[in-house]
This record gives sequence, C-alpha cells and structure tokens, in this order.
Amino acid sequence: EAFEPKMRAAKARDPRLPAPGTVIQKKSRGEVLCECTVLEDGIEFKGVKFRTISGAAKVAAADLGLNSKSVNGWLFFGLSKPARRGADPMESLERTWQRYFERAAGLVAGECPEDQRRRLADILGDHAAGITELAGKLQAAGV
Repeated sequence: EAFEPKMRAAKARDPRLPAPGTVIQKKSRGEVLCECTVLEDGIEFKGVKFRTISGAAKVAAADLGLNSKSVNGWLFFGLSKPARRGADPMESLERTWQRYFERAAGLVAGECPEDQRRRLADILGDHAAGITELAGKLQAAGV
C-alpha cells in the first residue's frame, strides 16, 4: 500500500482582518512608524509574508527597537483596543444601554426608513422580550 501524506487543511482567513490590499499603519502622534499590507493569506511587512498579524507586529516592533518576546498584532497596529481592566460591569452595562436606547429612540423618531419600520418594531419587540426574560430569571432567583 502506497504511503499518502496527510495534507493539512488551509486555515481560514481571519475575518477580523481588513480586506486584502489594505495597508495598516502603526502611528504615534500622527507619525507613521511602520506599515504592513493585508494579503489574502497573511500579512506582508517589508516584503516578507507572515501568517499572522502578530508575527508581522513582532518583527515591526523589533525594527522600532521594542524588543518583546511576544506582541499582540491587533493592539500593535491599532486594530483593536486593549480590554479595560477592572471596569465595573454594571457601569459598562449602563453605558451600553444608554447608547442602545438613544440609537433606538432615534430610529423610532424617524431615522428609520418607512419600509423598515415593521422590522424595527419586530427587533425592538424581540429585545424587550429578552430583557423581560432576564429580569424574570433574577426575580425567580429571589433578587
């Protein structure tokens, strides 16, 4: 029986990355320190292809004199914000609710196109039912 090597399936492209061809820049005080290009199957930095944004960021950081054993490419290139440590989850929930409510109120007040108003009513109804369900769970728990 002939030996057949196992082929590894190609990893799917990370959906968080911008579209291929996008140039991502590392900036400091408005000055571009370095940049890389998003490819269909990786990231290119200074003509070298990397499988991950963090691989490219580690080399870019070293070029800038930032010698670290590991670099989070998402944070390095500003594609995501660092998690807030110690943030009060209730304050975060309140802020999120306020933004949601203001946006929903704007849609109800007329920002929503007329042909989408039925959909808006359905969405708000689903959200209200979900919130009512969560509140009911707290009540059932004796809160």
